Amino acid sequence: MSEKLPSHIARGVRRRDEVLRFAIGVATQEGLEALTIGRVAEAAGFTKAGLLGHFTSKEELQLATLRAGRDSFLQAVLSPSAADPPGIVRTYRLLKRWVGHVAASEGGCFFASVAAEYDGRGGVVRDAVEQLVREWMAGLEHFLREAKAAGHLRPDADTADIVFALYAFELALNLRQQLLRDRKAPARGIAGMTATLYQHATAAGRRLLKNEVRTR
Repeated sequence: MSEKLPSHIARGVRRRDEVLRFAIGVATQEGLEALTIGRVAEAAGFTKAGLLGHFTSKEELQLATLRAGRDSFLQAVLSPSAADPPGIVRTYRLLKRWVGHVAASEGGCFFASVAAEYDGRGGVVRDAVEQLVREWMAGLEHFLREAKAAGHLRPDADTADIVFALYAFELALNLRQQLLRDRKAPARGIAGMTATLYQHATAAGRRLLKNEVRTR
């Protein structure tokens, strides 16, 4: 059993978590470059010197925000998959949570926001953004390979191509939701993702997918 943290350390951890939640919101809506030590310190009720005790530079704050955004996303979208049956049902439920997370997040998709901001840049923050996106794409492909191994996707289904299509639908729904204020964007997004899965599914996979869509 883990020991209880001393109160001053626990308080510091809570304050740091509060700062990072605020920073994720700013980064999603305005970009990582909008994060400055002064702005975040003022919003969180810190002095600049106090915040520098947690993050020694703007770059460190940006990297910590990326890690926190990743952890929040995986906790909401990926972690519940452990309780789902493997195969196409698990994949579909993952996609539903992904779309739901984007729809519920003020500012839309955290990954899409920071990726668009940094895709043409260099440096350690850009490298960290790339790693996060690659990690999530690899996770999606793992779920698809699992469905393929279960006999729910056709043997000739190219899982990398399916990931490409699924990501395209997510980016489209994020754009329509954020820029065009399309309230139907999440429904359009999951419909396109479901159709993509169905297109590549076996007869057994299609039956499972149809039943899952009807019951959820």
